[in-house]
Amino acid sequence: MNRLLTNTLGIMLALAMLGLSQSLHARTDAAGQLVRAQNDVRINALTSKRGDLFANGDVVSTGVKSHTVLRYLDDTTLFLRESSQIKIDQVNFQADTPASGSLSTELLSGGMRAITGIIGKDNPANIRFDTPVGTIGIRGTDFIASLVEARLFLTVMDGSILFTNPQGIATLLEHGQTLVISSLGEIIATRADAQRMAEEADAFGGLADLDPTSLTMDSVHGWGPWSVPELITAPDASPTMAMVAPQSSGATMLDASGLPDYGSGLNIGPGHDVDIGNGDDFVDVGGSGQIRGQLSWTNSSDLDLHLTMPGGQHVAYYNRIVTLNGVTAELDHDNLGGTIDQAPNLRVENIVVTSSTGNLPVGTYSFYANYFSGSEATSAHLTVTGDGGQTTRSLTETLSSSRLNSSNLNVILNSSGAVSYTQTSHGQ
Repeated sequence: MNRLLTNTLGIMLALAMLGLSQSLHARTDAAGQLVRAQNDVRINALTSKRGDLFANGDVVSTGVKSHTVLRYLDDTTLFLRESSQIKIDQVNFQADTPASGSLSTELLSGGMRAITGIIGKDNPANIRFDTPVGTIGIRGTDFIASLVEARLFLTVMDGSILFTNPQGIATLLEHGQTLVISSLGEIIATRADAQRMAEEADAFGGLADLDPTSLTMDSVHGWGPWSVPELITAPDASPTMAMVAPQSSGATMLDASGLPDYGSGLNIGPGHDVDIGNGDDFVDVGGSGQIRGQLSWTNSSDLDLHLTMPGGQHVAYYNRIVTLNGVTAELDHDNLGGTIDQAPNLRVENIVVTSSTGNLPVGTYSFYANYFSGSEATSAHLTVTGDGGQTTRSLTETLSSSRLNSSNLNVILNSSGAVSYTQTSHGQ
């Protein structure tokens, strides 16, 4: 081999090695950036450091006594604990059109804590976290997911998540609740039992006690400081991905029997209005049915109407239709706060329950309002009926960022077809 060829090959090899080491920091298809990388952190098996970029399709992993913090284009933050691995399935985000953004990430092993960003606020149905035992949908959420010995441990630090197993059965998990799921997607523990199992498995260690609001934190697990002066910015254009919220046979509301209950009946104390009325209490927006719930308010805050069925199925913006044995419960009118449904300023959401056979399941149908976002306290007016509008009950409560959920306004059907109404606390 002549000297020229030898020198040429040497230069090419050197350039290739230089390109390999710089590629993670200079790529143009970035979906986000590592804002913290402690010890053995890798992107696609390449040793990585703070400031390196990750893209769609990349696998990010941590070794023993290692961790990393990922910041996505939309400011979603993900903490990845030691001996863990995730795959960046797809991130599409443009700063000038945030509502069209989408994000999906898969937890392959270990544990992570995710705090959703702009997409989670503007279009939560377009965010998905996959695991080997099911899918996690979110709404403005801070949650932890950890895989330990083929079991999935979930806990919600703020907001709520919807876990859907491979059989399509969905479970709503709210702030402070913990769930343990088997390798087959079956719930094996909730509440105190789930918390005990999580402690025994150290499922949330190093994740639950960190303070993500501090840019200079330095906890015992060494997460911070993790801020960087300038993060990458979203590209001017990128493709969008259609991703719909999980549709299933219904969402099971996690057992809340241990939460405080202010009792049944309609007198729950000062500061709350409960009215007895007739079908005229409904605004002419959305459909009607034997059972109907309607939420109305008068400013641009984003409120959501929720219904929990007697069998535990949940109807809301992320699970708009539940159909079971000829019975259909549907959120047939949704409002994010920006649309006036009735002059001069009324916003409305509407849920109806109908039956093709004329028979509805006996039990309790619980309606409540949730304050998702807004800049001011909002008066939420909730009206329900259990007999097609012949009788109604209405509730007015003030919701805000410090009081997210209204009381439950319950429609109760008994086996004789009689209708009654109660009001109970939502556990605040």
